[in-house]
Amino acid sequence: MAKAAPARAAEPDRSTAVSRRPSHRDGGTVKRRRILLWGGAAAGGAALWWVGSNPRGFTLGPPQLVPPLLRTRIGEEERLLVLTRRTEQEIPGPLALSAPELGERVELRGFAAADLRPLFVSPLVSQGRGQNPDMALLGEQAGTVWLHIGGIGAASTVDGRLLADSPGLREINPILQGRMPTARRAFEMDAAGLLVTATDGTRLRIDPRRFTASAGPATGTTSRPVPAVLGLPPARYPAPVWSTRSPPFRAAELNLGTRWLGLVRARHGDARSHLEMGTAMVRLEFSQQRTEPMRLWSGERTAPGAGVPGNAPAAPVSGAQAGQKQPLPSSASAVRQGAPAPSPSAAGGVERLSGLTPVEIAGAKEGLFDAGFLALPHASESVAFRFEDTLGASGLLLYRTAPATTAAPLRLARLDAAGRVLWDTALPIAEVSAVVPGASNLILAGPLPASGGARTAPSSVALIAVEPSRGAVAAFDLGAERPITL
Repeated sequence: MAKAAPARAAEPDRSTAVSRRPSHRDGGTVKRRRILLWGGAAAGGAALWWVGSNPRGFTLGPPQLVPPLLRTRIGEEERLLVLTRRTEQEIPGPLALSAPELGERVELRGFAAADLRPLFVSPLVSQGRGQNPDMALLGEQAGTVWLHIGGIGAASTVDGRLLADSPGLREINPILQGRMPTARRAFEMDAAGLLVTATDGTRLRIDPRRFTASAGPATGTTSRPVPAVLGLPPARYPAPVWSTRSPPFRAAELNLGTRWLGLVRARHGDARSHLEMGTAMVRLEFSQQRTEPMRLWSGERTAPGAGVPGNAPAAPVSGAQAGQKQPLPSSASAVRQGAPAPSPSAAGGVERLSGLTPVEIAGAKEGLFDAGFLALPHASESVAFRFEDTLGASGLLLYRTAPATTAAPLRLARLDAAGRVLWDTALPIAEVSAVVPGASNLILAGPLPASGGARTAPSSVALIAVEPSRGAVAAFDLGAERPITL
């Protein structure tokens, strides 16, 4: 583990240092106090140290992604922020008597959301290897990123540098003296910002600009967004990263008004009679399989009576995950959520499909493998979302033209309401493990494939930016710290 000088309780030149940074509001500059004591913090019985207190050199391993992912904005620029951890070993001096201890460094990385161009790498913490497995980004507000690494910390969205730590927050907030929590569950984000539950149960709100504490809402109550007159924008929330072999980013069907696109097992052949049983059967069969090849069908949704909920216009997505809290900028090209088809309908009876026709995808003679409409995971089901821009309403289909074991690439196609392919592109990842929608594009994350379709080491994770109108893809290999040539 990296070593550091003993904690110093008072260093006026550092704890009161002023940093000047671009404002997220008007592009100007604002003064920002860095509330740091630059000391060690006990976490799990071992010491961790804020990087910056030890200037000695280190040998570093490849970065590994620490979920979740956080999309935010500075002025007109959208950014993607991620935490990474990497092995860290001090370079021994000429008189060293023993090999240096192997530790771990935690970094905050910033990327331009448009093309995943790296903007900064900010070392935050040196700690024991594998320490603080629950570390995470909590959210962002007013240019401050809240994170938890064995305790609460705050960093700048501009350059990633650390702005505040637990000892510093205690120093300027007497109410936290002797009551500052360390457990991850004591810190949460709501629309109004960061909430801290002190060790005595008191709930406090921390200002993201001045880092001062004030009374928070009572336990079990929901805060309203901070009024605009206070100058604080709503908080932004991270998008989860799923580690399961079959993450819930695939949906069986896509609804665009009364038009329907759905995936049916290829072994059904002419599936018209099968589909006439209704959309519930499609969803049921889809949920029970992940390896069989599928066929794409299109049709019209019909239901008895009027006012069928599934035919209503889709509402804009309000989260990076359906059911999650992720404010997204509004835009004509923003991702929108498609409403699931009701079965049975609110008017009574079961929703039916008519005018059914098969849709052929080029190169998929044997069917579509690992197929599904790209979805935002919902509390109860994966609901396909849709784009609405100059190309009209459409959705995204994930698929392979052959089983993954044949090294067939994962592909992403944009389909209109008739099932026509607007664009089709290969993705340099083996699986989608995170979906981060935004105003200008869609960001995906997932493990890189290895030869033969096998999964690679955890450090081999790629970030993907997909431009929705043309399907242009930019990719970044996080472990190798370089762009991927496509």
